[in-house]
Amino acid sequence: LVLVAKSKTTLALDLSRTNFWMLELEQQTKRLMAWPIDLSTYEHLTSLNLAGNMMTTLPPSVCNLTNLVELDLEQNRLRTLPNALANCAALEQIMLLRNPDLTS
Repeated sequence: LVLVAKSKTTLALDLSRTNFWMLELEQQTKRLMAWPIDLSTYEHLTSLNLAGNMMTTLPPSVCNLTNLVELDLEQNRLRTLPNALANCAALEQIMLLRNPDLTS
């Protein structure tokens, strides 16, 4: 199952009213400025594409996505990454290109 959200409003609506397991989520609208509050509750998510948005931070709760294998955060405005990201055991690939404010 792939859920593609076309707007920030759609994403919030879909996540708050979805009762099925989500395996992949794509949200590329250039409007998302923050991690959706309830996104970290979807522990069955295996692939998350939030590329091309305006996010500046990731919450430590990203590691609640215990089955997350792939995380695409390219072309955002990330400044730092949470230390908790190192504890995401299933995470195999994280894409961070074109985050001009990201410090190492």
